[in-house]
Amino acid sequence: MSYSTYPFVDDVYAYYNQTVTFLGKLLDILPGSNVLKIYVKSSYQNDPLRTFIEFLLLVFAAYYVLRKPKTSPDNNYVELTGKEVNELVADWKPEPLVSPLDEMEKLELNSLTVLESTHISTKLTDGRSIINFSSFNFLGLAENKYINDATVRTIRECGLGACGPPNFYGSQDKHMRLEKDIASFIGVEATIVYAQSFQTISSVIPAFSKRGDILIVDEACNFAIQKGIQISRSTIRYFKHNDMKDLERILQELENDFQRHNRPLTRRFIITEGISENLGDMVDLSKVVALKKKYKYRLILDESWSFGTCGRTGKGLTEHFSVSPNDVEMIIGSLNTSLAGGGGFCAGSTLMVEHQRLSGMAFIFSAALPAALATASYEAIAILNRDGGSMLNDLRSKCALFHAALTRNEFFDTTSDLESPVIYLHLTKKSIPYNKQVAILQDIVEYCKDQGFLISRAKRVEKMERLKLQPSLRICISTGHTNEQIERLSSLLKENADSMLKKHIESRA
Repeated sequence: MSYSTYPFVDDVYAYYNQTVTFLGKLLDILPGSNVLKIYVKSSYQNDPLRTFIEFLLLVFAAYYVLRKPKTSPDNNYVELTGKEVNELVADWKPEPLVSPLDEMEKLELNSLTVLESTHISTKLTDGRSIINFSSFNFLGLAENKYINDATVRTIRECGLGACGPPNFYGSQDKHMRLEKDIASFIGVEATIVYAQSFQTISSVIPAFSKRGDILIVDEACNFAIQKGIQISRSTIRYFKHNDMKDLERILQELENDFQRHNRPLTRRFIITEGISENLGDMVDLSKVVALKKKYKYRLILDESWSFGTCGRTGKGLTEHFSVSPNDVEMIIGSLNTSLAGGGGFCAGSTLMVEHQRLSGMAFIFSAALPAALATASYEAIAILNRDGGSMLNDLRSKCALFHAALTRNEFFDTTSDLESPVIYLHLTKKSIPYNKQVAILQDIVEYCKDQGFLISRAKRVEKMERLKLQPSLRICISTGHTNEQIERLSSLLKENADSMLKKHIESRA
């Protein structure tokens, strides 16, 4: 049957051919039309289903754009009388800006203490004298007159703050000298200084480790490390705290997996702390370095608590274990503890440091460290260089004295290393409920404060921490403490713990 039998069909067919021909010529005029025609032809030939789906999506998009909304603000508008408006306003109850405080939060707020100064022997705002055992001023340099005079001169010369990021106009000669002095002190090529200690390692980790890279992390790592590995979005494997056998087991498992599946090479890091911020014990750096060399990993070492307190002259765990600092790719340290300043640093190779100047988010987007704090830190390093280790020996002897007194106290045990100036005390009776332990420890803190000794509980972001650790007291030993003060505090802890535990047992009975 031919189309000539039906003239109307012939006319439609002719009109269709003319239209297609006209559109084809019009399409040829447009730039890039040849590429589009080739794409459509190849798409239909190779995957007609895809062409059909794309056509449906195009139709849906046109429908969505051109359709008229069923409702509009004008159609929904309801005129209310003044009385109705007043009734609605009276009935409205806004949601609170913050949730009500729970019992633990009230306890935290009520336990805040305000001091007149950072000195070891200072006063409360109510005028009572107190001995500070909660300060990170481990070497007593925050009270050093030479450092204080130098910072005052820097404030008069440079002002209070840089008011700008280091890469813009925040860098000053004080920062450059501090970076050189830290690198020379540790024995590495270069150092970069951050404005905040917490932000240092939480910025260093994502600067080098991205999605698909591998991080082997100590399960009891501090909160700053937890935030850094979370931001990096890398593949994370945790090993048991300071357990070298478990670390090697994980490294061997990953090595076998790479060989079995022929996986592509990725960046791989081991992350651990020198002295644990949560537990106070010390990692065996020599074994970690041996494992990272064996399995070809890089090492990120957080020395926030061990820098300035460990080693013969305070250079940290590399000096303590006689490990070359060049065997640790990234050494992270804090400047607001032993060095009486502020901020943090990352030390290592020049290439590693320069990379952070363009990729360390906390370095790029934060105002530079105030010049006065940089001055305090490099003057403290100069004192450590001249001292030759006598301050460190004094600190270690006082830490050992407190540990010796602790062995006579049957109410507390500790996980802290003998050389750690931060000592965590846990109740030996683990069966006491968590909140009750917190209340007992807070009562001990208040009792010691009434007796003229300021100590604190170890406070953590409980809802966000990876591990829920046993509540503990945190005692910070300093060279500014006398032996009599240390022994007196130990006696107070024993006396009060005895009475508090008896009170707890009686309340349960």
